[in-house]
Amino acid sequence: MDRVLDNTEARRDLGRPRLPVDRSFSISGFGTVVTGTLIDGALTVGQEVELANTGRHARIRGLQSHQSKVDQAQPGVRLAVNLSGLSRSEVPRGEVLTLAGWLRRTPRLDARVRMVKGAPHALRHNEGVTFHLFTSETSARVRLLDADRLSPGADGWVQILLSEPLPMVKGDFFVIRSAEDTLGGGQVVDPNPRRRHRRFSPEVTDRLITLDEGTGEDVLLSVAEQWGPCDMTVLSRRSNLPVSEVVERIEILAAQADVVVLGDLATDSDTVVYSTQGWNALTSKIFGALHAYHEQHPLRRGAPAQEIRSRLGVSQPVYSRVLARLTTEEYLAEDGPYLRLPEHQVSLTPEMEQQVSAYINTLQQEPFAPPSDQPLDAELLGVIVDEGKVVRVNESVVFSSSAYQEMTARITEHLRSNGSITVAEARTMFNTSRKYILPLLEYLDQQHVTRRIGDERVLR
Repeated sequence: MDRVLDNTEARRDLGRPRLPVDRSFSISGFGTVVTGTLIDGALTVGQEVELANTGRHARIRGLQSHQSKVDQAQPGVRLAVNLSGLSRSEVPRGEVLTLAGWLRRTPRLDARVRMVKGAPHALRHNEGVTFHLFTSETSARVRLLDADRLSPGADGWVQILLSEPLPMVKGDFFVIRSAEDTLGGGQVVDPNPRRRHRRFSPEVTDRLITLDEGTGEDVLLSVAEQWGPCDMTVLSRRSNLPVSEVVERIEILAAQADVVVLGDLATDSDTVVYSTQGWNALTSKIFGALHAYHEQHPLRRGAPAQEIRSRLGVSQPVYSRVLARLTTEEYLAEDGPYLRLPEHQVSLTPEMEQQVSAYINTLQQEPFAPPSDQPLDAELLGVIVDEGKVVRVNESVVFSSSAYQEMTARITEHLRSNGSITVAEARTMFNTSRKYILPLLEYLDQQHVTRRIGDERVLR
């Protein structure tokens, strides 16, 4: 026995302890106690824990293994856990005690099932079964992915649809039963597939084989392809590998150009990873969207960056990392809140140049009361606003740059000398009407030059 134990591999410590609860009871003076076999990580007295099915939280008051009190329990031991903050009825058999924030329930899973040789009948596609995982059980339906039937002793790829979602990770073992007999069992290959799979699809079975039999790099690449962009926590959870191992294997994949890493694996906890395939698809979308935008709006300096993000469906933190990578490599150029392809430049035809010149001359004829009945094409106006040749203070009032600068300087000088200015005083100062002065003062408020207090403006 000692020789067998010496040659037995130690239980993995992934830093994510799970205790499937097989019994719960109350002890007078102590409160709720649950028992089970600890896997995948250690538990410590005083630790905050979570129930994976309900999300309820508790604190560990005490631990006992083989009738001895311990301060910490390692994976692989039978354990009794004294919990504070929960009643016995809140921790039924089938619950899973774990650390908060990582273990999720899933309504379906991918697996390889082997039928027992003595099964009373072949397993049919979409057959209803009872699904047993650790101490949990629920009714389920088995979809056969590569066969019409699984005979006793045969094995095959399946997707199991659960009536009640259960928490699980890659590598967990399960059993399926009929009402009276054990039909077979298997191991979870993907605990949370994105969608129902098409049957008899070579792509589906190839991916499942990779997840089941591939190296750690193969598994991580498959996870990144399906779920990218992924951070280290997601990769660790979906591959069921320790974060330290994930980092090492991602470095290998990055060196082989199989993945793209956004961030520093050694120092940045928010680093995200794309598969090279996913990265190429993402950048193609960005470049395509910008090219189409430049074609549609050749006189605009670029596309609003947030408009592009909304088309991609990525979070702002990830988007910021994507843009940082692409601008550093000079595939994109950022221009304030706008994005453009590096080769995109706004250029006006001679006819447009004449229109712009005539428009600015018109504005300068009455600099403090510029006409608004001779508007310029909106796209052209946007160009000269960006170039600083004119200032648009609202939708209908546009000043030449020289007029705006003079008005701003004179208002600022008045405020420094007198402390405040009213609309009437500004109107008199420039011998113009309220139609122009009020939008100007409101614009100065927006630009944080002035601040309104009642009917007056003061310097900020």
